[in-house]
Amino acid sequence: MYTNPEREAGGRFGRPRGIGGGAYCCGSERVYNYARLVDSRARGLHIQGGQLRCDHAYPARAFREDSFDATTRIRRGRFYQCAGRPQATRVRFYDTGEATARLHHFFAHTPNPALKLVAIGVEDSLWRILNAERISTGEWLVTLKARGGAGLLPEVDADKVPELGRAGVVKAVDHMVDVAHRETPGSIVDVARNTAALLMGVYAADREPDAEKRRRILGQDLGDVCKHFRDNVVLKKLEVVTSAGHILARLHPRNKPNEQQRHDLRPVTEDDATFAVSAIGLLLNEFQWTRTSP
Repeated sequence: MYTNPEREAGGRFGRPRGIGGGAYCCGSERVYNYARLVDSRARGLHIQGGQLRCDHAYPARAFREDSFDATTRIRRGRFYQCAGRPQATRVRFYDTGEATARLHHFFAHTPNPALKLVAIGVEDSLWRILNAERISTGEWLVTLKARGGAGLLPEVDADKVPELGRAGVVKAVDHMVDVAHRETPGSIVDVARNTAALLMGVYAADREPDAEKRRRILGQDLGDVCKHFRDNVVLKKLEVVTSAGHILARLHPRNKPNEQQRHDLRPVTEDDATFAVSAIGLLLNEFQWTRTSP
């Protein structure tokens, strides 16, 4: 694959098509962006925004997007790595005919899954590597998912979450973001209630030395977890956390038609769903489980 660094501003460049005489056509219907692998294992990861380019200070890579689902925030595509400095090559462009251009040469590349993150297009557009599979062309088709809460929730720093609930918290927050993008207000409130119960349960259980009590706390629903916070000498100081959990618990019945009739409750609205998602972000910040937490 070749790219012309003087024509890359539009973000479109592609696999060459031979046209004879050593000339190549660099147009493509696919969208390509420069990419940079990021070591997510590094402590204190901070990314500054900026356009990625084929800078020889690091081995530049390009990402060819094959598909993108805006609802699930999942994109699939292939990676290519820059082979070196651009070389003068006789080419034929779709729009301007033949010309001599300085072209970068790229070859198929498979990112190291251990690094887990890749910046695409701009440095602060980070995507998590989910998996890679070899396809018929011999290239690797890589599946990526947007990192963080897509502007809805703060990004969880897994290292700050207690080990006894780390995997569950990360999964629950990801699920909360997915649901917030595609479900009804009632479903969003339901998921927020369950997520809050898990977050508060993990936080409380981590501070309980008795193994049996930890197990019981982790199995409680949101109302019982809120009561545990109110009754605990240390946890009752977290009034904002307890209040947020209590409101989410009280919103839940509003999603049930029989409860609406019995207690003359209004149905759940979009504003309630927005609050529910924000409440999960508040809990993450209060527990200091985010990347921006001290």
